[in-house]
Amino acid sequence: MTSHSPSEPQTATVLSVSGMKCAGCVRAVEKRLQQQPGVSRAVVNLVTEQAAVEYVPQAVDPNALAQLLTTAGFPSQVRDRDPASSAGNGAGQAPGPKAGVDWQSVQRLIFAAMLVVLSGVGHLGHLPGFALPGSIQFHWGLATLALLGPGRSILWEGWQGLRHNLPNMNTLVSLGSVTAYLASVVAVVWPQLHWDCFFDAPVMIVGLILLGRALEAQARGRTKASLENLLALQPMVARWLPDPEAHPDYGVDVPVQDVQMGACLQISPGDKFPVDGQVRSGHTLVDEAMLTGEAMPVAKAPGDEVVAGTLNQSGLVTIAATRTGQQTTLAQIIKLVETAQTRKAPIQQFADRVAGYFTYGVLAIATLTFLFWVGIGVHLWPDVIAQGTLPMIHDPEVPAVIDPGAASILLGLKLAIAVLVIACPCALGLATPTAILVGTSLGAERGLLIRGGDVLEQVHQLDTIVFDKTGTLTSGHPKVTDYWLSESPPDLPLWESPLSPETVLQMAATLEVGGRHPLATAILDHAQTLSVPLWSTTALEVVPGAGVCGQVEQWTAHLGSATWLQQCGIEIPVTAQQQALAQAGKSVVYLAVANTYLGGIAVQDTLKPDAAPTIRQLQEMGLHVKMLTGDQAATAEAMAPSLHLEMKDIEAEVNPMGKATAIVQLQAQGHKVGMVGDGINDAPALAQADVGIALSGGTDVAIETAQIILMPGHTEARSLSSLVDALRLSQATFRKIQQNLFWAFVYNLIGLPIAAGLLLPQFGILLSPAVSAAIMAFSSVSVVTNSLRLRRLSF
Repeated sequence: MTSHSPSEPQTATVLSVSGMKCAGCVRAVEKRLQQQPGVSRAVVNLVTEQAAVEYVPQAVDPNALAQLLTTAGFPSQVRDRDPASSAGNGAGQAPGPKAGVDWQSVQRLIFAAMLVVLSGVGHLGHLPGFALPGSIQFHWGLATLALLGPGRSILWEGWQGLRHNLPNMNTLVSLGSVTAYLASVVAVVWPQLHWDCFFDAPVMIVGLILLGRALEAQARGRTKASLENLLALQPMVARWLPDPEAHPDYGVDVPVQDVQMGACLQISPGDKFPVDGQVRSGHTLVDEAMLTGEAMPVAKAPGDEVVAGTLNQSGLVTIAATRTGQQTTLAQIIKLVETAQTRKAPIQQFADRVAGYFTYGVLAIATLTFLFWVGIGVHLWPDVIAQGTLPMIHDPEVPAVIDPGAASILLGLKLAIAVLVIACPCALGLATPTAILVGTSLGAERGLLIRGGDVLEQVHQLDTIVFDKTGTLTSGHPKVTDYWLSESPPDLPLWESPLSPETVLQMAATLEVGGRHPLATAILDHAQTLSVPLWSTTALEVVPGAGVCGQVEQWTAHLGSATWLQQCGIEIPVTAQQQALAQAGKSVVYLAVANTYLGGIAVQDTLKPDAAPTIRQLQEMGLHVKMLTGDQAATAEAMAPSLHLEMKDIEAEVNPMGKATAIVQLQAQGHKVGMVGDGINDAPALAQADVGIALSGGTDVAIETAQIILMPGHTEARSLSSLVDALRLSQATFRKIQQNLFWAFVYNLIGLPIAAGLLLPQFGILLSPAVSAAIMAFSSVSVVTNSLRLRRLSF
């Protein structure tokens, strides 16, 4: 990989790459890209036929990279990642997955099956009572047509790989087919050698390879159906109202990519929302199943938010566009899913490294197989060799007696061809991307966004889940329940009116103006309900997880936890009232003016309905659950019984960096930790955890930091309860990856020795090239089919 300065700006592009057939091809493309100056990283996905490339813009032209791969035998082009730029239709909806029958695939399937059947005609001549005159000429002509016709692309791609020192599966198949063909030609031209003519072998190989690829392509197409369904959700046309006030009924159809922020759009019943927006007028029911996975429609009224791709079911509404283009929720989901499918699990990176050397290893094994049976096998098992080389198709006038030396050469060729054909690097290449494609797309349909294969492997290893409290386990909408004035308030000439509990609320609300923390929202909402006026404030400074300070009028004021105020040198007295509030599960913030305690405010947040059941399910899955919060210890501990948590599993009064430190300490003890949070103060811990899990209703910082994002449902509890679904899906997907890789490795470890003749001396088992081709095709299809079984996973 070419080195570059860390300070150089990086960008990324996606290339569509065709012609890849196996893990060796993937490794070849990645290697070729990473050798280019200015390319810092390249990740290739065999299933989606895409290459994600990170590069320095000043040093690399993406079109030049595409041309480089095309020259190397992998036709490529720069991909446009804007779903709206793909072809649309007059109905205003994106073209979905093609309905009906893909006749081109059917034709390929029928043609491949015909080759297999025709190649089998010659085998009838082996049966007693069957005589096929001119069978050698028939098979010779058929083999020639098969190699020059449907097999030509295989031969060409195999030669290109060999010429560029990047051999792949096509190289192995080509060498096997051509060797069988040439050996048969030699047998026809020099009949005195009494060699077997197996013209049927290259025909059967080409037919079975094409048949396997046709079946594999259909299975791979089904793995991509979920992502195509997401792309199909994006409407292509929007109904724009240029002047909704003066002419509310006059609309113009415009391309969705031309919609501007704030534009007024009209959506009729049965149409999908083209952009994210806010309802301006009208009432309707909206099907948000694509976003949340829930079937029940959601009622929408003026002021409610709607999401691009969701379906307007019942009423005519107008909306104001709030997010357009690549900023919409749907576009972000599609981008996230596509990115996830290019990220590899470490276990797949190992498989790719193996595949990079796999083809060379198979070529070496095939060569050694030929040399062994020619040089050693002829002396050890002469009878076995004679039996294994009896002509399958021969002229009755020519005696089937073969010289031992010629017999050993013929058998060596048969076994070497079988080794070349049975080797299957494509199963290694398909093992991970097919499972990731199905898993991540299925998750996206259910409102579970998983960033990639590396995340799946990390989730599989988790043994500890750590929750933030406010907004994660609780509703995040606390209410003010109490506020009071200190028994000994400071004697300061703050205002003309006497100090009162309302003064505490007024001062606190003034400090929290613009605050995004749920406690700030609760205080502001309560002040607004009571019509409490606010003062002017300056020099506001927010200390995440602790509190806020600023200048109110001429005095410095602090509002926050008792621990933080004490760190600021402010003494907070402990009273029975405060202890009672904390024990009741209420959060208490304290107010100080001029470094003197003035009073406090108590707020109470309620647990989400599914918080306790979710924690119970996680514990039943064998996971250790903990809670970290910046709230007071008494408040946090009051929730412990309701959450099925022990006191030792709760850490309170923890600031943002303290949460990250707690994660580090758990990791130092050997634990694999998942962190669940939703706020800016959770971002350090989400980044530090082995797997960060964010609620999509949280802050952008939390979502960008996390590896798994739980989309919201119709209820506040939906995204929390979906955590269990996300973990189960991740674990099931990774198990599929393990199963696929196990099968791919075991298949080759068993198949190659048998093809090389391991069982021939003792058991008389000899795999013909045609049988080897059938087994190889089956291995690829089985890997893809196993990945598709993920769709049976119930939530």
